[in-house]
Amino acid sequence: MVIPSRAEFSAAATQRHEAAGQLLEPKRSPKPQVACYLNLLALECAFKAGILRQAEKSRVSELREVLGEAQFKQLFQSSDGHSLSLLAMQSSLKRVLTAAGQASILQQPAWARMCSSERPYSLRYGTEKVSTKFAKQEIALGADILAAMERAP
Repeated sequence: MVIPSRAEFSAAATQRHEAAGQLLEPKRSPKPQVACYLNLLALECAFKAGILRQAEKSRVSELREVLGEAQFKQLFQSSDGHSLSLLAMQSSLKRVLTAAGQASILQQPAWARMCSSERPYSLRYGTEKVSTKFAKQEIALGADILAAMERAP
């Protein structure tokens, strides 16, 4: 089993988000659905890094004692661990954005789409189609959230 560190989650978040943006470049054949999926993965990684930061831990394995067995399994060993709304709550995203003066970005329609109960599976398995316009909105929102999470104390 892979036991990622906070630094590895942060690096993965940056890499996935950059790759998502590249998939929307006009010189390529844009792949908005895949770009949105990578954006979700980027945010998942950033939120998990945020959970580690809050707990002042460097590795996921160290969270078991802090979170308790049930919550640890929910966040890191179940499909719930892919839920952006759950991870955003656990990583205190609203508090982070409020401190940065950006809490209103969670009112954007793009955030509601990103937190759909069907995602990430609807993107992973191709049952949800996403326009390039909506994908660009989601990638831009992802960039704002990633930047705020990186600046959080």
